[in-house]
Order: sequence, then C-alpha cells, then structure tokens
Amino acid sequence: MAGIYKAGAVFLREGPQGLEVLLVRPKPKNEGEQAPWVLPRGSRRYQDSGGDWHDVRTADDRKLVERHHLRMEPLEETLLREAEEESGIDAKLLRSNHLRLYRLGTRAMPVGPEKESLAIEWYVGLVKKDSHDVVDAQIFGKMPPDASEFPQWKPVARLHDVQDLSQKYIAVVEAAASKFQAGELDPFMFSGGKGSKARS
Repeated sequence: MAGIYKAGAVFLREGPQGLEVLLVRPKPKNEGEQAPWVLPRGSRRYQDSGGDWHDVRTADDRKLVERHHLRMEPLEETLLREAEEESGIDAKLLRSNHLRLYRLGTRAMPVGPEKESLAIEWYVGLVKKDSHDVVDAQIFGKMPPDASEFPQWKPVARLHDVQDLSQKYIAVVEAAASKFQAGELDPFMFSGGKGSKARS
C-alpha cells in the first residue's frame, strides 16, 4: 500500500507494575532543545531512477513517489531499520524467539511541524518473560543511533503521568495493550523467515 509512508513499533513486556512499554527520546532537531518521548517509528524509503534510496519525509517526496510510481521498500524493512536506529533492537533480535510480533494495523496520526495526518503502520513486539535480560542487554548496551538518551520502560497504566509524551502515542499504546490482553492482535512474521510477508 503506497499510501503508508511510516512504520512504528510498540514494544511491550510484563513488568512489576503490570504491562510496560518502551519509550524513546529522539535526538532534537535543534541544538539545546529536548525532544519529547515517542514510540520507535520512522519513514519508509523510495528508490529513485538512479537506484539510490531516500527517506519519504516531505509532501514533495510523497508526490514524487506517487507521480512516478517509484519503488518503495517493504514496510517490514522500515520496521527493522527504525527499530534499531531508535531503540537499539536490531533485526536479529526482532526475528528471534525472544519476542512475539503482531500487527496492530494502520492509524492516521498528525506528524511533523505542520501536524499533517499520515498513515502509520504499527507493529507490536511482546518481550517474553524469560527474555527481559537479553532484550535489555541490547537496548542498554549502547546508545541507539537516533536517540538522545537511553530508552525507558514505562508502566502502560501510568503513561498519562509521563511528561513530554503526546496523547497520540498514548492512544496507540493503549490500543495495543487492549488488543493484546483481549487476544485480538494478528500475529506477524517476516517474509523469508519468522513470518508472513508485510504489506507493501
């Protein structure tokens, strides 16, 4: 589906205070500022006529892709890249048995300085109870490339107390938690291994 230009992940685990979610704080665009807490997410890439890949970041990028029917990377590739860049969880760990993956679905969210509504394909990664140490070792072993500080696990029930966390992300987490607890999430597996092919 060419109209989906972003992918994001909701990483959940069972903690001492109930279900927890992994939040990240990206590097600020301007020096001296502090970016708000967000969920790991990012832009898909398209391939130009010369074979080079570029992020679809602006309205002009989207118009270019649609006008010339340019090739887009599969959403699962966006998920793999952005999860590692923003949270430190790399492709090998995402494909491992330490996490169970689900598809939450597409949600329109305001993004960017102009708050333009864009469709984001969201995935859920549930960290197994006996894999907390393995996952944390990777997350906190080194600073994720796109983070301004280490990610943090926060209780889902207390997200409204987290400063600098937008309601739009709280809504995504609450939807993921609710569907997970009700057994309503669709299992997801990567093409070529650990799962079904992602939407493109």
